[in-house]
Amino acid sequence: MDEKELMDYVTSEFGEDGATAIVESATKQSKIVSASEVAQHNRPDDCWMVLHGMVYDLTDFAKGHLGGSQLITNLAGTDGTQAFSRVHRESILRGLDARYQIGQLDVNSHWPTSSSQRQCPAARVSHSVQAPARPASPPQAPPLPVKPAVPSIPAPPRKR
Repeated sequence: MDEKELMDYVTSEFGEDGATAIVESATKQSKIVSASEVAQHNRPDDCWMVLHGMVYDLTDFAKGHLGGSQLITNLAGTDGTQAFSRVHRESILRGLDARYQIGQLDVNSHWPTSSSQRQCPAARVSHSVQAPARPASPPQAPPLPVKPAVPSIPAPPRKR
């Protein structure tokens, strides 16, 4: 099947809009974006972020974010995966409109060294709105009282 036949088939199955959406999605997923390019989009009015290896333009999305736009815009131009994962599962990204997706992060690119915050985005998140830290280990039950191995028997009273 050549490319034209494939497009005809996709269009017949999903309609013109569906075929266009599939092609756009495939094109976005195949676009490779460098870390330095992401880092340039570091303002509330130009807010790109990496989440789980994918690059998103969250400029418009941030405006309607239930937790407030600042939670997103504080991470503009960074890999926000660590902060994102504290409060969301990765699967929530499937519900994000495809128009926000720009492409994949180039794993061989490097973040600019002029700003350590680009490499450690969690430091930029306000502590007042973060999810509580998860305990390192499950909570332990309080220790049980220790019983003596041999029950104590009161001594008989002394005779005088």
